[in-house]
Amino acid sequence: MGSGASVREATQDDLEAIRRLHHALCLNEREMGFDSDLDPDASFSEHFTAYLKARITENTGLALVALQDEEVAGYLLGDVDDGKDALTAHLESMFVVPANRRGGIGRMLAGRFLEWVKAKGATRTTVAVAPGNQEAIGLYRALGFKDRTLILEMRSPQGEGLHNA
Repeated sequence: MGSGASVREATQDDLEAIRRLHHALCLNEREMGFDSDLDPDASFSEHFTAYLKARITENTGLALVALQDEEVAGYLLGDVDDGKDALTAHLESMFVVPANRRGGIGRMLAGRFLEWVKAKGATRTTVAVAPGNQEAIGLYRALGFKDRTLILEMRSPQGEGLHNA
């Protein structure tokens, strides 16, 4: 890991940096073919800003930033809720600036998140990842995540609904 790397809880002062990184994540997801429907500009919407503020300020949410030489180099967003049969944590979003990858920042963010999960008493932790994102899948598996559920999705144009054959 590069010298000067650290992880801390995000503050309101980090909102703009997280929004920019989330925008980069969405662009990356589209470019890699993981999700062509993502709207990168949603990262700057009022709705996303309210969501970020909730992750920073609410007890059930978590927002972390990774710093590399005092610059924000990544972020992680998560939450915990009462699942149908267990207190469940969700790693909702994580992104590390490409120039800072393979240096341990992703592991640091996820490790800090998992410490928070343990302190919250969650007995299950989930993360959704695009099937083609082998780099992320490898990281999550190395952290102890196991394949449990395959979610298939179909999207249809707005207003048309799904049609039976």
